Amino acid sequence: MAQYPVPSGADPIDFLLRENANLKSRVVALEGRRLSTWDRYDHAAVAAPVEGQHVIEASDESVWRYSNGEWRQFSTGARRVSSVAYDFPIDRLTLVWSFNEILQSGYSVVTDATYPLGAYFQASLDAKYFVLGFPLGPKGSRWAVNLNFGTGPDHGKIQLQWAQTAATVLAADSESGVDTPEYLYGPGTIGTWYQTNNSDLIDLYSAGVVKDVSVREQSLFTINGDDGAQLSADGTSDPFPSSVYMNGSGDGSYWWWLRVLTSGKNASSTGFKTSINRIRVTRITQGGEQVI
Repeated sequence: MAQYPVPSGADPIDFLLRENANLKSRVVALEGRRLSTWDRYDHAAVAAPVEGQHVIEASDESVWRYSNGEWRQFSTGARRVSSVAYDFPIDRLTLVWSFNEILQSGYSVVTDATYPLGAYFQASLDAKYFVLGFPLGPKGSRWAVNLNFGTGPDHGKIQLQWAQTAATVLAADSESGVDTPEYLYGPGTIGTWYQTNNSDLIDLYSAGVVKDVSVREQSLFTINGDDGAQLSADGTSDPFPSSVYMNGSGDGSYWWWLRVLTSGKNASSTGFKTSINRIRVTRITQGGEQVI
């Protein structure tokens, strides 16, 4: 018959019970440090909030987030805020244009297989434009515009301008199915447009036709407005190279609108033509890299 020695030293059952109790206390401590995202709770009662935490108030269904050391309430009608980029190659611009889901004046799609992506977005007269909208944010984030276009002896200049309107004015369903309609529909009227700096004006003139030109990080700016503030001025000095501060908010209560406007021409040019085949609004990291 097998013989087993009697356990000596600490009682293994007692040891396991004590370890289990220690583990339970650690789990409770961790749960106390951070509630799960979008939990229903009184935000003011959170003992140790952390950056990026969200709560929904049980009393009134308001939504709060913890940012830069304090709790901030989302404004009524706020939409989601992006942290990456928005890309509109010509095929997407063509689709929303064909469904009349892009705010524009004097622009049309020209099919030409010799251009990148086989087409371009064209205007032929001065002061023509198209508008795209984006939920840019948060405060402190840095954004810029990348463009692909053609140039030629009959091409003019384009200017990049910005405005903000309340998120609640956005239109309803999109028939084209491109992303969500908030990116595409503009409000009927935008009162005032603002610009970042002189680099917003891009000259598309060249002595010969060039069909694949790209420029990066145009209209570079940092969102510097407080939550709930609407853009109301041109850009002001920002320590980041080639960037400016824009005083609009980045909490989603106001939508950012970019207008691409034909604006004059080079003295050598014979016209105001544009041939744009891609536009991308992208976030720039603190180190100056583009977010893909």
